[in-house]
Amino acid sequence: MDDIIQKIIDFEKKAQSVMSSAREQQYTYEDTIRREIEAFRETVVSENAARLEGFKARMEKEAEEGVRRVEEIYGEKIAEMRKTADSMKHDWAGRLYDMVVSGEIR
Repeated sequence: MDDIIQKIIDFEKKAQSVMSSAREQQYTYEDTIRREIEAFRETVVSENAARLEGFKARMEKEAEEGVRRVEEIYGEKIAEMRKTADSMKHDWAGRLYDMVVSGEIR
């Protein structure tokens, strides 16, 4: 009978050892998974940050090009308006003088 009790005690010790080992393996596995997930997250965040920087740089470049084109277009328009004003100023001045002299403008 003592033999049977001893065997039961030995089985219980062995079962506790197996459970302890299983718990350690589980903790190790969970820690490994946690580290892998964190590394993956950091990689994804880093890649997305780099991708966003690329988008930002491209958008800034496109915006600068757009502003440059607008400045060129309106610079040309302003030059045309100045040229027209220079060529027409004597005519406008004459008309204005005539309007003042005739009494249309006081």
